[in-house]
Amino acid sequence: MADQFTFNELIEALLAFSLVKRLAEERLLSIHRLVQAVQIDRMEPEEQRSWAGRVVRAVHTLFPADPKNEIDTWPLCLRYLEQVQACDWLIHQHSLQLPEAAELLDRAGTYLWKHASYGIAEPLFQRAIAIAEQQGRAGHLQVASSLNNLGILYYEQGKYERAEPLYQRALHIREQALGPHHPLVTSSLNNLGIFYSQQGKYELAEPLLQQALHIREQALGPHHPQIAFPLNNLGCLYCEQGKYELAEPLLQRALHIWEQTLGPHHPQIAFPLTDLGILYRLQGRYELAEPLLRQSLRIREKTLGPQHPLLVEPLNALANLSREQGQYEQADVLYQRALSLLQQSRGWQHADVGEILQDLAQLRQMQQHDDEAAVLYQQALAIQEQARGANHPKTRETRERLYAVLQTLGRAEEAVLEAPPDPVQAGESAGIHVI
Repeated sequence: MADQFTFNELIEALLAFSLVKRLAEERLLSIHRLVQAVQIDRMEPEEQRSWAGRVVRAVHTLFPADPKNEIDTWPLCLRYLEQVQACDWLIHQHSLQLPEAAELLDRAGTYLWKHASYGIAEPLFQRAIAIAEQQGRAGHLQVASSLNNLGILYYEQGKYERAEPLYQRALHIREQALGPHHPLVTSSLNNLGIFYSQQGKYELAEPLLQQALHIREQALGPHHPQIAFPLNNLGCLYCEQGKYELAEPLLQRALHIWEQTLGPHHPQIAFPLTDLGILYRLQGRYELAEPLLRQSLRIREKTLGPQHPLLVEPLNALANLSREQGQYEQADVLYQRALSLLQQSRGWQHADVGEILQDLAQLRQMQQHDDEAAVLYQQALAIQEQARGANHPKTRETRERLYAVLQTLGRAEEAVLEAPPDPVQAGESAGIHVI
């Protein structure tokens, strides 16, 4: 209402009887729960359902449309999150099969996933899929969006066998609805490529990531910020394979695009900063690596807070850098912080935990603590075998390192292998990213 005086007159009686509470600083009105209960009780079931639908549509209108990419909308997402939870109950209570309901649950799930609240996000995505599926052909693209997001959620928790079929189904729906060259298809191509890269199936991952890059370049032009995602991910894939001369220009180009379009302090910049820092460390260019990694860590801490699992990447990379420069105490602190963040958010059986335990084991070897290193390698190997399989390049590398340290200790008979396999040196995991 434009007239503030008229508005105040309308709510004066409600305020006088404390039926409504006015929160001036937040610009909110809070209606007492008893008032809500009485009003709802006076309605017939169909009237209740009608008003429930209006509430869902209203909150859908207010809740930011793209919390995945528009990070500056996160304060608004947080403000309306309680309203979404109320809508979730209304949707269930009244069996509301509205397109707005599916979109709202998907958006809220995306915000919660980005904040590592996986357990709360998962049922929202699942209900969004179920509602969109009820809409038939009209809901296909929403089904694909929620399938993709649920796949990402499982991927980040290390539940790879649950992520792959969701990615594949989302890709099939989008290709059928939009054609194989639509930009929206590239999200599914990218995420499938990342999945195969995580499994060490580089020959399957590379063409998918290349295709995603090609489609986006053709559709959006070579300088669009959405080009930077497949550029960065393809660069990370080459980095993991040790193809540094192919990786560097791609990572640099991704960083340049995001700096030019988003500014040097945007949270998205943290991804190529970390990945370039990892590349330079692997090349022994420590003076270039350290400032990039520290800048990435600062950006993520400021944007996500000190307890978010996305801090693990720059923390572990900085720990590796410190270890290689002989700064053992500093490396230890960084490894322990990274492990603590992973334990809190993803549990001890996540593949990333295995990688950090292996890195920590290398630190113990350099400190002449071979017994402790052997224990850490054994723990890392058990996690890697469970999460990635016995023949993954990173699993084989861990097995080789364990065999070597057991030989040093005169305990080679304890190793799983009678002799180490042909050397396989897997590159450090770079920050290949879902979209």
